[in-house]
Amino acid sequence: MLLLSVGVAARAQPLTTSEDYPVRALREGRQGTVQFRVTVSEAGRVEACQITASSGSADLDAATCEIVSRRGRFKPATDASGQPVKRIYASKMHWAIPREPPASVAAAEPTRPAEDD
Repeated sequence: MLLLSVGVAARAQPLTTSEDYPVRALREGRQGTVQFRVTVSEAGRVEACQITASSGSADLDAATCEIVSRRGRFKPATDASGQPVKRIYASKMHWAIPREPPASVAAAEPTRPAEDD
């Protein structure tokens, strides 16, 4: 299961699915938590993403920023007069091996031929 815990995100549905798990990391059983920070524009879009604490796996770290940058939508911060302003938010993403393999990985798994009795 993938989990993004961003309390300020303006999303009703999850940001990630099991299909987002980097295939090599999944096959090698790598999991971890990636801490990151994003710069959010006045319009609520991610302008930049930086890893602040690695999961220990470069592909999990890269996938985190790629997903957050592409899909992340935030309620913009506002100044004292209520005008939207650019802001930096910090959060983390937990990568854990899903119970059921993603369809893209399951379809790519080689099948074993039936053994002769």
